[in-house]
Amino acid sequence: MKAPTPIVIRKARVHADLNYAQAAAPLYYGYRAWMQWEAGTRTMHPALWELWNLKVLGKGRGGK
Repeated sequence: MKAPTPIVIRKARVHADLNYAQAAAPLYYGYRAWMQWEAGTRTMHPALWELWNLKVLGKGRGGK
């Protein structure tokens, strides 16, 4: 599994109707980390992406 792109990360957050802090909280990260993932200045580890999808969207493997 590859790291999610910034566009995919943003679309998932918007789809879940969450702000940066709400999106980052299930992973025990701060809002700034989420902002950086969406901006592409920081890469989200694929395991974090899968965990976020499981916790927030109820889906594994990046929402598939």
